[in-house]
Amino acid sequence: MEPYFIVYTREGCGYCEKAVELLNEKQEPYVTTDLTKNTELLQQVQTIFSHETTPIVVRVDQNNSNLNLVGGFSELDIYFNTASEEEEEEEVEEAAPENSEDDETQEQE
Repeated sequence: MEPYFIVYTREGCGYCEKAVELLNEKQEPYVTTDLTKNTELLQQVQTIFSHETTPIVVRVDQNNSNLNLVGGFSELDIYFNTASEEEEEEEVEEAAPENSEDDETQEQE
């Protein structure tokens, strides 16, 4: 099973909606759990992940063995922007030609 996200939400939470929209935009698999009517479970989830606001976004690894807190909407946005920047850097590094000894000598002159 591929990694996916769990988004714990509450009714009327604008940032919860934004988090879901971002996951849709990035075409990432996710499930949502609305905890509006289950305040006891919401409090437990907040305590477990040490995150007091909603949404609470968690990434589940491919083995379903690790739950990693991403955070709220802002952290999710940063998570994807950081991942995009790292991918771009890797692509630039792969596309850059390797310096030969002649190039290094010319640079030193």
